[in-house]
Amino acid sequence: MKKLHTRGFTIIELLIATVAFSAVLLVITGAIIQFSKIYYKGVVTSKTQEVARSIADEMSRAAQFSKTKTPVANNPGIVSATGQAWCFGDKRFNYILGKRFSTSQPVLNADTAPAGSCTYNPASSRELVSENMQLLRLDVTENGDKVSVTVTVAYGASTDINIDTSNPANSSCKTIRLGGQYCAISTVTNIVTRRLGSN
Repeated sequence: MKKLHTRGFTIIELLIATVAFSAVLLVITGAIIQFSKIYYKGVVTSKTQEVARSIADEMSRAAQFSKTKTPVANNPGIVSATGQAWCFGDKRFNYILGKRFSTSQPVLNADTAPAGSCTYNPASSRELVSENMQLLRLDVTENGDKVSVTVTVAYGASTDINIDTSNPANSSCKTIRLGGQYCAISTVTNIVTRRLGSN
């Protein structure tokens, strides 16, 4: 009867296999982390664009169906001396540029005031931006019956945003490698024609 010799793996072979398997796992883990950062960046960008678009749409609708447009500086109705407001008929938009939203610091409130009065109405006030967002720009320009509303909204901590104070539309986020997946900036411009005329 012939004796069978069975041979197992040597320690060197096991070490090589373990190192190769660990390298593959490391590459897969790095890819998963990168994909999750890209996914999170997409979610944050989408949310920021949605908020900027809804603000521009709401202000454009208010401008489109009103005859009057009133800018108000140093508005006492908002929680800061630097607050400003735009009024279109009975719609009023209080805002502060460059401040992140928190429960104690509103950024962009919409409320309904008696037509033409542009007075603050806390009973109907609601915030238009979400948590961790700030308003970098809010411009309303008029050319005849055309009204243009430009809104720039930023999401993220101030450390993740490179804010260009001279032109907020040129502000940018850090790269994904440096934590930029937690930052997004969106600019939306709407141009509408007044339905009721300018006077």
